[in-house]
Amino acid sequence: MINTATSMSCPKCGVTKPATVEYFYRNKSRPCGLSDWCKPCTTAANVAWNSRNKDKVRAADARSSTKNREHRMLADRQRYARNAERERARCARYRAEHPEYFTAWRAKHPNRYAESRARNGDRMRELGRARQARRHARIIGAEGSHTAADIAQQYLRQHGRCYWCDEKVGKKYHVDHVTPLVKKGSNGPENLVIACPRCNQCKGAKLPHEFSGRLC
Repeated sequence: MINTATSMSCPKCGVTKPATVEYFYRNKSRPCGLSDWCKPCTTAANVAWNSRNKDKVRAADARSSTKNREHRMLADRQRYARNAERERARCARYRAEHPEYFTAWRAKHPNRYAESRARNGDRMRELGRARQARRHARIIGAEGSHTAADIAQQYLRQHGRCYWCDEKVGKKYHVDHVTPLVKKGSNGPENLVIACPRCNQCKGAKLPHEFSGRLC
């Protein structure tokens, strides 16, 4: 409940200000619903505490980053998608204003692409497969869509085995549409299976009953 009084006096600076969220932060634990200290005093106290406890702040940030990594990555992608033009302009402006940062970064990471592939090879392959399937679906006007996460989940459901011949596929697998896209199949996750390259290439645009059980 927000304070209904017309004004409040901050005990830190002694200044009397209107009792609104414009001048005081919300605090549900207080009967008035507002913090005792005004916003400038609260901010100054937080900055001072953070400067005195840098190790604690870094540890808390590291814990939060690890615990909420996926959520933060998703939020960042959604925010970037909503503001793509503005974000690109901001990045270009930052690069122009801080060339020394990028020069030092490139010197520190001469093999950035190789390092990224080593860390995220599987994820990059799944993203590439999903992107390729979406492009093909757009070309022929197929309905539905899927993501790299859908492919990963299907791989786990099939225990890394080919849907058609039941052989282990390892990392060199194809994503096959049970009902081919050219025969009005969906590009959604319900129409996806993991297949070995041999079976997927042999199946081509055949329907399941046309291909299942045949030897390539």
